[in-house]
Amino acid sequence: MKFTQHQIQAINEVNNNILVSAAAGSGKTSVLTERIVNKVMNENINIDRLLVVTFTKDAAQEMKERIIKRINEEFEKDLNNKFLAEQLIRVNKAQICTIDSFCSKVVRENCKILDIDPNFRIGDKGELDILIEEALQNFLDIHYEEYDKEFIKLIDAFTKNANDENFKNIFLNIYFKSQNLPYPKNWLENASKQFDIKTEEDLFNCKIFKKLMEYSVEILEEVLEIFDTIKISTNHILNFEKNKNDISTVEGFLYNEFSKVYDMIDFIENKNYKEFLNIIYNLNYNRWNRNFLKEDLELKEEVKTLRDISKNLIKKGIVNEFFKKSIDEIIKEMQIVYPVANSLCNLIIKFDDYFMDLKKEKNIYTFSDISHFCLRIFLEDNNITDIAKEYANFFDEIIIDEYQDSATRL
Repeated sequence: MKFTQHQIQAINEVNNNILVSAAAGSGKTSVLTERIVNKVMNENINIDRLLVVTFTKDAAQEMKERIIKRINEEFEKDLNNKFLAEQLIRVNKAQICTIDSFCSKVVRENCKILDIDPNFRIGDKGELDILIEEALQNFLDIHYEEYDKEFIKLIDAFTKNANDENFKNIFLNIYFKSQNLPYPKNWLENASKQFDIKTEEDLFNCKIFKKLMEYSVEILEEVLEIFDTIKISTNHILNFEKNKNDISTVEGFLYNEFSKVYDMIDFIENKNYKEFLNIIYNLNYNRWNRNFLKEDLELKEEVKTLRDISKNLIKKGIVNEFFKKSIDEIIKEMQIVYPVANSLCNLIIKFDDYFMDLKKEKNIYTFSDISHFCLRIFLEDNNITDIAKEYANFFDEIIIDEYQDSATRL
């Protein structure tokens, strides 16, 4: 395969972190394979000192076959090359695998630290689905029997007609979300705190509100795109630059309306949330002048339709969705939600411990469990462990195929 200049750079680059971004079918895997072979051929690096992470087992097998094929091709050119002959043997024990396989290997090699049986296995989906359903029901039954008032109050906040299915669905959704994060318990301990809102300042500084502002900006930018569409569709008869300050003209009328959108985005980006909310809570629109664009009725209807779409985007996407109530009312609701969210997160933490004990008893784990175990082996109190340093010293380079997918497992 003939490589481009950029591909050659990706193959030969050293002493730097490299991210190769290219379209599907552009030869990324071939480039990655050639980089590995280049490390072996030109830098005399043993193939088993490279950690090659792929997204699937099939991809790992294909990668290994490609590497063997390329080394064989080079070896046939020089049958006396003992180093290449050795690499054809070493490749069979090389770490060309999925991130899950690598984590499993690390955990098995260091299981004593975790106090788990090295003969553990990863449960299949059906098996784990049944296991967690039974575990959750038993866990809840224990709490029902204890008749803990806080627990009963929590259940009552989510259930209707004595059916706790809705509660279990919400419970498991949050539990699974936490399991996909590096430190589930830390996340759960902090998750409810975002609802601990007592003042306007607390609200403006919380993650929920900041996410809401980001979403609002996205909606408002869509509205401005509509304004651009209006200007383009009317540029043959209207002059926005000339008449934008004259509200008696259609240009001035529209510019006056859409200028509020520019203001709202500016207020959000400068964290002047009070001014943003002042516009939102007092948002109103002047009546459309029937004389506007009367010389072109088709264009008139098009502009009016686009204007209505922009108004609805703001009304339905921002006002009705989030700001039908005053800030004071929102804060009061947060104060009601906080203890419920706090109880829920604490209960999920307890369930995590309960379910982990059950999995240890059966010696069956999830991929997430193994990833968390591996993280505990490599990091302690956010400090790199001696074991992690040993692995780091062993591998000369880490190469990740399909990074955008594999990274979600890291």
